[in-house]
Amino acid sequence: KRAAAVTLLLALGVTGIVHSLSRPGLDGRPISRWVADLGHDSFQTRDQAAQVLTQAGMEAVPDLIRTLRWRENSLLRGLGALGRHLPFLQAVQVDQRQPAGLRELAGDVLGSVAIQCPAAIDALVAALIDAEPAIQGEVQRALRKCGTNGLPALAAALRNRHPRIRAGAAEVLRDL
Repeated sequence: KRAAAVTLLLALGVTGIVHSLSRPGLDGRPISRWVADLGHDSFQTRDQAAQVLTQAGMEAVPDLIRTLRWRENSLLRGLGALGRHLPFLQAVQVDQRQPAGLRELAGDVLGSVAIQCPAAIDALVAALIDAEPAIQGEVQRALRKCGTNGLPALAAALRNRHPRIRAGAAEVLRDL
């Protein structure tokens, strides 16, 4: 019995490893690495990452949402500036910069997979609050990709307390 149980567990483990390595387009790399590649300097790398993440579908949604929601921490940015004057703060890791365009591309890919995942549509609507025009524009384009699937979330956003979310949702609805 024990040998059979060990054999079964070993077979399941090998099957899981083979499945995770053979997932379409992921090439054995974690999704977080593909998301990071959305901010790469090379257009080809960014484009490949976008294609792979779109193919991954719902599996990529949590990492894409996390990237889209990322905000620079002003406290840590201030500590970094103080570190030039106070040597003991120089050891604090304060570089939180994201590569230019990473959040925009995360929003774009999220829009491509949002049809399959209502949480992605909700995250895109919530991202309308972003003050950066490039993020706002990309989030609105992504919501337009969702078409009628995004209508309930966009209609609810018209009642949101934040004017930027209301205005962004109204703009997308106007175009639909």
